[in-house]
Amino acid sequence: MGRRRLIWLTAVLVLSLTVMIANAQQDACVQLVQQALAAVDENCDGLSRNSACYGFNRVDASFVQEVAEDYFSLPADTTAIVELAEIATAGLDTALEQWGVAVMSVQANVPNVLPGQNVTFMLVGDVEVENAVDPEDAFESVDPIPAVTEVSANIRSGPSRRSNVVSSLGRNRDVLVDGQSADGEWLRVIFDERIGWMSRSVLVDDAAFDDLPVYDGFQRAPMQSFYLTTGIGGVRCEAATDSVLVVQGPEGINIDLTVNGARIQIGSTIIIRLLPPGDVLEFIVIDGHLTIYDDENGTETLVPEGYRTTMCLADGEDLGLDGNIDDLTVNCPPSPPEPVSPDEFGQFCTLEDVSPDLLNYGIIVESCGEDLDPEMGIIVTNNDPDQPIIIGSPPNPSADETTTCDQFALLDPLGGIPATPYTYKWSSLSGAEWYKVMFWNAQDNLLAAEFRVDAPTTSVLANIGQYPTGAFIQWEVLAMDGEAILCSTDRSAVTERIGDPNPPPEDDSLSASWVCDTYSSDGSPSTAQISWSGADSDVSIIWDIGDGDSSTTGAAPSGSTIVDLWIGYS
Repeated sequence: MGRRRLIWLTAVLVLSLTVMIANAQQDACVQLVQQALAAVDENCDGLSRNSACYGFNRVDASFVQEVAEDYFSLPADTTAIVELAEIATAGLDTALEQWGVAVMSVQANVPNVLPGQNVTFMLVGDVEVENAVDPEDAFESVDPIPAVTEVSANIRSGPSRRSNVVSSLGRNRDVLVDGQSADGEWLRVIFDERIGWMSRSVLVDDAAFDDLPVYDGFQRAPMQSFYLTTGIGGVRCEAATDSVLVVQGPEGINIDLTVNGARIQIGSTIIIRLLPPGDVLEFIVIDGHLTIYDDENGTETLVPEGYRTTMCLADGEDLGLDGNIDDLTVNCPPSPPEPVSPDEFGQFCTLEDVSPDLLNYGIIVESCGEDLDPEMGIIVTNNDPDQPIIIGSPPNPSADETTTCDQFALLDPLGGIPATPYTYKWSSLSGAEWYKVMFWNAQDNLLAAEFRVDAPTTSVLANIGQYPTGAFIQWEVLAMDGEAILCSTDRSAVTERIGDPNPPPEDDSLSASWVCDTYSSDGSPSTAQISWSGADSDVSIIWDIGDGDSSTTGAAPSGSTIVDLWIGYS
């Protein structure tokens, strides 16, 4: 009996010692992560464009030319990324007090005239990024030149009339131009701290346009193309994010990159890593969207916010700048996008603690933090009270309430957005003169439509089906005082545009449509054909081509007409 007691006591002591060691390791890990993030904030704050920063121990790097032995060897050291062949960070090791973190500020395809906006790369843990852009081949952007619109004109998301309209300018409006399409027919313009494309024919011609660099989506500045490898063992600490590369672009600008040979476009925050056994590349969209281009087959894969996709990797080759046969390239199409589970998102909660000063904006990871809106049934079930007292949620702010910025919020819709007329509502803000309601094409992160609503009205009837929002939409509201922004709501979650919940019966009821008939850019009018059918005897067909002079036709049951269009070229 005494021997059994001794064995049992020994087992208890061993178990207790194991728990104490595990707790001590977790405490050490938490302290190390907090220390690392605080140090990176101090060491890398204010990082200049096209530079890399040694954030926290340990960061290794190799360069395209010989450097001094103490070059880029201590936290807070910086280097120009054009000089980097490779940069790598060390995995978590509490015994050595290391959790490598490095930050890079990359220009990519951001215009020169927007110096405060860059692409942020953050290497966290066991990560290696190898530069794939030789300094001699690196694309160099130019300072923009001024241009003037000759007619009222559209700004499109790409250099084609197949690209959607993101804004427009009236006649004799100034705009900045910094690039041209491969055929020279379109010019890249900078407006409202965004980029777009305008037909050269709508601008007062300037011989200087011929000297602008070509943008066709394949130009690559330093570190705009790279090869990535990450540790695949995971970390043994809940406080530390797995080994990942975080890439974040500026708000409102789509960023072109090439990752392990895959041409992608992001807007705005993604995570990239390798999965076991090391031959699978994973993309996770934290905020915004990701587009992966298959240039061989001419297809695109859209990965919306909260989704992931994977691509398989081939054996290593020597393709980057470090001279090693270790560059893995994609050799299969991306997998169908699938939602990321809350448990998977939980691996990245540490990223919320990264200082926004190091980023374009703070990172918010889905499912991290407290659940502030649980279902009451779940609360009752989990806590099993004898006599639960149900306290209802407070009512939404009414339209005539004044609120602070924290309370300024979207009210309806918060789910699917209909493609039919719908009344959009938001809370009011004391002191607001008017509200700017903005609808976004979430796939391209481009503004599709905006409305002005004068206070105190806090709703607008809008038919989003009329605007180029694409299949994935977001909306937000800005509270304005003159041209100054007082507050802004959070942009809504990315949601799919849904059809009419009560579509009209498919019979011989009234329908009308129009198509572009001819297009002209030589000063003569373009034409459009308007057609209709199913009109009753008391119905008139009216059209407005934007010149302030509407036209109408009689009560024919069906018919068509050709109209001249003098404005809104391209």
